[in-house]
Amino acid sequence: MGGISGVYLHNKECFDTLIQLTFHLQHRGAESAAIDTSAAVAKEKIRPDEVKKGFSEEDRNHFKGKYGVGSVSGGTAEFVNLYSSMGEFSIVFDGQINSRGLKKELMSSGESFSTRQDAEVLGRLISKGDDIVDGIKKMNERVKGSYSLGILNNDGLYLTRDPYGIPPLVVGKKEGGYAFASESPSLTELDFEDFRDVKPGEILKINEDGIKQVGMNESERHAHCAFEWGYTSRPDSIIEGIEVMQVRRRAGKHLAVNDDLEADRVGSVPMSGRGYTEGYQEESGLPQQSYFYLNRWSGRSYIPKDSEIREQKASEKLSPIQGSIRDKRLVVVDDSIVRGNQMLRLRNVLKGKGAKEVHARIGCPPLRAPCPYTSTTKKYSDLIFNRSNGNIEEIARELNLNSLKYNKIDDFVKAIGLPKEELCLGCFMDEYPT
Repeated sequence: MGGISGVYLHNKECFDTLIQLTFHLQHRGAESAAIDTSAAVAKEKIRPDEVKKGFSEEDRNHFKGKYGVGSVSGGTAEFVNLYSSMGEFSIVFDGQINSRGLKKELMSSGESFSTRQDAEVLGRLISKGDDIVDGIKKMNERVKGSYSLGILNNDGLYLTRDPYGIPPLVVGKKEGGYAFASESPSLTELDFEDFRDVKPGEILKINEDGIKQVGMNESERHAHCAFEWGYTSRPDSIIEGIEVMQVRRRAGKHLAVNDDLEADRVGSVPMSGRGYTEGYQEESGLPQQSYFYLNRWSGRSYIPKDSEIREQKASEKLSPIQGSIRDKRLVVVDDSIVRGNQMLRLRNVLKGKGAKEVHARIGCPPLRAPCPYTSTTKKYSDLIFNRSNGNIEEIARELNLNSLKYNKIDDFVKAIGLPKEELCLGCFMDEYPT
């Protein structure tokens, strides 16, 4: 999982704005970051850690220029700089593509690669075009999967989104410049208020003349990732005109409808469970209290690929607030259950602090398939739903819960508010658009 950003400013250097744009995507990946600018002289453009730790004020002198692109990732930030017949260009990338097959095919025709980055595969495909736009179209003909791309060259910035529109991408403007990012808060926090979603398949160019559509890759349907509203995106993000927090509140209300549970209070697993909890509380009438202190210095436990690091992050992330727990029948609301490790640990913490009962309510439908468009969950057997053969009662027993309830797929779709056929629900249904 990752995110991309880019900016052009009319009359000032872009470095500070680019760092801020990229910083507001930090929740999408904090293992490494990359930036490049139109007059950069720095050699190390991909750096470990969060963007504000990897790049300091001293780097301002090494990243000059009015144009810039950025990237964050839960692994190695997807960035590459290439020289080709159409000139020098840099790529930032978010998504997951059929890179292994493409790389073998390119190598068999004499290509060689200097990195393991999917961005380099995309860049080499693009470089076979007559120009950037033609190259993006040729690349799209051969790529399967999801992508949002930002390209920096001597003409300005180019950006595009896969024809299904799987990962989000927005573009905006303000007096003094233009910007794009994977999520809208990157723009609105920096006063790029006049923003819109990049249309699926759309190719845009940004330079001193503004934002202009320069191409389009058509598709039979759209398939916006439903899990962006369910978990990935910030609560204040607006995707396809729909605010994430409102989706989670509506989904929480659906969870509470016809829930005959007798309990004393409801609380969330911070932070992505918060919106669902507010909706559940409003519909159920149960008092809402916080069960956990969230260590704000801890990263997202779902993102790291290494299981030991995931467990470490999960254990350091939340600490119990005993006065909200002891002798109470608790409803715990979270966005999703993936492997089940965190829910089991939290249940044990709550019971260990004196909770009478622990009932879990999950905002998303059960996750039943690994996603080919992200690199986090690789195996069907990683998912507790599959290990329990889809038996919800069996999952509750494995996690030692008094009861467990998920949202239904149709209720989750209603909470989003888009037609079902315009969403990618593959992780819930094991049916993907490509």
